[in-house]
Amino acid sequence: MSKCSICTAEIDNTTAPILTMGAHVRPKCICEDCASDIETVNTSREYLEISAAFDRISDKLAANPVSDSSVNDAVTNILNFAAERAERIKDGTYDFSVDDALASEELEEIPEELLETDEDKAKDERDELAAKRLDKIMNFVYAAIFVGVLVFALIKLF
Repeated sequence: MSKCSICTAEIDNTTAPILTMGAHVRPKCICEDCASDIETVNTSREYLEISAAFDRISDKLAANPVSDSSVNDAVTNILNFAAERAERIKDGTYDFSVDDALASEELEEIPEELLETDEDKAKDERDELAAKRLDKIMNFVYAAIFVGVLVFALIKLF
């Protein structure tokens, strides 16, 4: 058992959602309530729901200050994004088509600007060829160093 990184509630970290990775690649887990609030601020289309979830997370952080910088950074980034998103939803300027595209499991067609071009393919082939050449050169250098060390060791022995 461990504690939620936001509200310090007891959680089973084997099944808990991961907020971020902390020092020494240790996962920073959160409870289901905090995960639900984060999901709401990221995906809800209603300004009041986002504001309420935002306030709940802020209240939890105020009641239990977090000392881990990775958790602070992650939550701050999420809340900043949520605040901007909520204001644009309230103003009516938020473009939900981006959310819809991310939410759909399969895209009807890939946007043209995201398609791989012939230039990209040619560059990838050139990069791959250059990497193979570098590997051959480095293998030769390593072999020469090995032979040099071996010769030096034989000379010193006899």
